[in-house]
Amino acid sequence: MNGSGGKAPGEQQEQLVVTISRQYGSGGREIGKKVAQQLGLPFYDREIIERAAQNSSMDIRLFENSETKDVPSLLSDLTAGVQFAQPVMDKVFLQQAGIIEELAAKGSCVMVGRCADAILYGHHQTLRVYIYADADSRRKRVEGTYHEPGGDLEKREKNRCTYYKHYTGKRFGDAENYDLCLNSGTLGEEECVKAICSAFHNHKAP
Repeated sequence: MNGSGGKAPGEQQEQLVVTISRQYGSGGREIGKKVAQQLGLPFYDREIIERAAQNSSMDIRLFENSETKDVPSLLSDLTAGVQFAQPVMDKVFLQQAGIIEELAAKGSCVMVGRCADAILYGHHQTLRVYIYADADSRRKRVEGTYHEPGGDLEKREKNRCTYYKHYTGKRFGDAENYDLCLNSGTLGEEECVKAICSAFHNHKAP
């Protein structure tokens, strides 16, 4: 049993998939990875896009950047034009959705991004988590940890919101779409991890 209390990972009566949605630069991926380690569960992030790319003939960069880079710009980097943007990105989404469903069917796990919260909701028991933070905290992480320009923050976040809205019909970051919303800027990573682990152990099916 880990220090978060409640049931040990092997004692839960049903499988439960933790989905981590996060603002760009909020540290959601790092938090999700730590949650998976503490709970002793598989962690899926990069593996989702790698499997999706392997199962298709599309460039892996389409999967890597689909959430945060605008589609015409992304496709112009990889192809001669943008006229097929919608069909291509639909294929990217469907490939990822299939992998997400496949991995969730194997048992409890932690998944980051890729609209997993919406894809799995209603089909699998999920604990839907949203990680956010103030712009300054996110910008510092983007520049200091990701070594990327902080000026891209708003654009990437807007693209992620547009992507999520298009494929789920829901508003990204709306509290009604999640079971737990945590501000990593004020709470810090470790407190977010503790809160998610506690919610996992105390989760009750609707």
